[in-house]
Amino acid sequence: MKGRKPTPISILKTRGTLRKGRHGKRMQEPKPSGDLSEPPEWLTPSQQEIWREAVANAPAGVLKEIDQGVLTVWVTAVDQHRTAIMQQAKLDADARLPLLVKSRDGAAAPSPYLRVATRAADLMLGPRPNLDLRRHRAHGLPARAQRPPRLIPTVLGLG
Repeated sequence: MKGRKPTPISILKTRGTLRKGRHGKRMQEPKPSGDLSEPPEWLTPSQQEIWREAVANAPAGVLKEIDQGVLTVWVTAVDQHRTAIMQQAKLDADARLPLLVKSRDGAAAPSPYLRVATRAADLMLGPRPNLDLRRHRAHGLPARAQRPPRLIPTVLGLG
């Protein structure tokens, strides 16, 4: 079959556009089993807390066992992001130039915590392609989050 991939039956049901006459042949799609509940025991206590919060706030029945890997990456990224932001806030508390540190030669350089926070944010947004973004457009929500402008080039006068 050429063209766009068929919309999964579960999404058609959610949208209210499932028609048995048209989609009846595909009604036997595999259904993932097992809802996610408890976090893996090897996660840190703060990561386990983030996991439980994510599972509690997800719509019922959406997160399945097959999603464990993606959720684990997201949870660890959220934890890394929070840690980097908190450490940066400590540095900035007494800093004359926030977001900057002195390099070995005494010049101003971007704080290493900014790189950690940015990479963690990229990981947090990484699972986006696995979502059905068309559903968000139908409800008037933006399909992709607008990435904030990079602050370091602006602070250093490069952008």
